[in-house]
Amino acid sequence: MKRLFIIIICLQALLLMAERSASTIVNFSVPDIQHIVLDNDALTMNLEYSGNTQRLYDPVVINRTYDIVSTGSFKRLVAQLNYNMPEFTTLEVKADAPANAVSLGYVSLSVAPTPIVTNISNVNQKNLLLYFKLNAKLGAPISINENRVITFTIMD
Repeated sequence: MKRLFIIIICLQALLLMAERSASTIVNFSVPDIQHIVLDNDALTMNLEYSGNTQRLYDPVVINRTYDIVSTGSFKRLVAQLNYNMPEFTTLEVKADAPANAVSLGYVSLSVAPTPIVTNISNVNQKNLLLYFKLNAKLGAPISINENRVITFTIMD
């Protein structure tokens, strides 16, 4: 009888404890963040005659800043134009690399995504410099006034 009484008390204690706690499953995710912000200023680049017989125009270089956030590993920053440049002209860009990444120096842009910075991993940096260089050679169309949109994208 004592055993039965002890078993009943133990079962009641287990039932009381079972009602005091409950469990649930929490599903969560930590998204991969890829974010780039550019200066809002539009660029105006005007070539001038260099006086050099080998090169008619001096290249024009203008710089702006960019901010970048990337929580992924081994990402690339690529740039591309909305339209190709006229014949005998190039628009190049160079980006200062964030910590532990690699800048590829001045890279000529086209409509194809072109890497300008590689090995971007877990970074949050502001005010990195972007350099834009406009070049024209003999044979470039004269008296043109055109615009190009440059799109910067963080990619795998």
